[in-house]
Amino acid sequence: MSNSLPCDPTNAMFCRVDSGRVDMMKVMIMGAAGTPYAHGAFIYDLFFDNNYPNGPPKCLLTTTGGGTVRFNPNLYNQGKVCLSLLGTWRGSSTENWDPKVSTILQLLLSIQAIIMSNEVYFNEPGYEHEMNKPEGEKKNKGYQNIVKYCNVKYAMIDTIKNPPKGFEKVVRTSFYLKKKMILEEVKQWCDEAKTADTDSAYIGLVYDHNYQWAPQLSKPGAYLKMMDEIYIELEKVLNELPDPYSQIAEEQLQKPPQQIKKERTNCSKGHPLTIVTKVPIAYPHTDGPHYVYCDNCQDKMYQCNSKEDHAKETDPWLHCKICNEDYCMNC
Repeated sequence: MSNSLPCDPTNAMFCRVDSGRVDMMKVMIMGAAGTPYAHGAFIYDLFFDNNYPNGPPKCLLTTTGGGTVRFNPNLYNQGKVCLSLLGTWRGSSTENWDPKVSTILQLLLSIQAIIMSNEVYFNEPGYEHEMNKPEGEKKNKGYQNIVKYCNVKYAMIDTIKNPPKGFEKVVRTSFYLKKKMILEEVKQWCDEAKTADTDSAYIGLVYDHNYQWAPQLSKPGAYLKMMDEIYIELEKVLNELPDPYSQIAEEQLQKPPQQIKKERTNCSKGHPLTIVTKVPIAYPHTDGPHYVYCDNCQDKMYQCNSKEDHAKETDPWLHCKICNEDYCMNC
C-alpha cells in the first residue's frame, strides 16, 4: 500500500502505524483540490479487530472541530464514518466488504473520492432526487460553505498549529509547499462568498446536521465576512511556516559527528586504530558510493556516499598506523 497511496499536490494520503500496536493505524487524508475539502488535513483512526481481514476495520474521523462540525452526511460530528465498505451502512453486496478483494487502500480512496466530494448534501441517502433542482443545489451550496469554512478553520489552521503526533513534519512540509495553491483556492472561495446570500440555503438537513454553524452563516453578509477574516488568518499562519529544507539542513549541521562503535578499535587483522583530526584527503574521491579500506589487510571499513562527506578537514578520522590508512568516522 505504501507505493500506491496518492501523493500529489492536488490530493494525498499519509499513514502511520504504531510499532507497539500493529492493530492501529492513523491516516491523514488531504482533501482533493476543487472540492470543499481541498487541501485540508483530515485525520482518521483505523482499528483492526480480531475479525479483520474477514471483516472491515473500525474507522473514526478525529477532525471534527471538537465535535462541533459534521463535515458530511456520512462524516458525523462524533467521528462515525458511514460507508458500505465499513459495514456502517447497508449497501449492495458489491459495495460491502469482501475479504477476497477489499483492501485498506480501497477504503481510503472511497472515503476521499466518494464522501469528500462536491456533492456534500446529496451524500445523504434519499436526497439524490434534489440534484439539479434549484432548492437542492442551494442547500448543497450551503452545506459546502459550512464545510469550506470549517475546513480552513480546523483541517488547515488548527492542524498547522497543532499537528497530530507522528505527522508533524509532513504537515509543515505539505502546507509550506502548497501555500500558493491553497491561498489561491481559498481566495476563490472568498470571491464566491459574495453571492452566498442568494445562492445558498441553510435549512432542513443542512441546519439539522450543523445547527451550530448554519445560523451563523445564514445571516446576510456573514459568510463573506467570516471567509475574508479566516483567509487573513490562514495567510498569516502559512507565511509563518519555516522552510522545511532549511530546517533539515540546520538539523544536520547541529548533529554531532557520528561516533564509531566502541568495539571497533581494531581492524579485522588486529591493527590498532586511533582517532585523529584534520587529516587531509589522501585518496581520490568522486561522486557515488565508495569504500575505504586498509591496503595491508584489505578490510573494507566504512562507506561514504559522496565527496561532500569528506568536505570538512575537521571531521574525526580513524587512522591505522600499520596500514597508514585513514577512515572517516562519519562514513
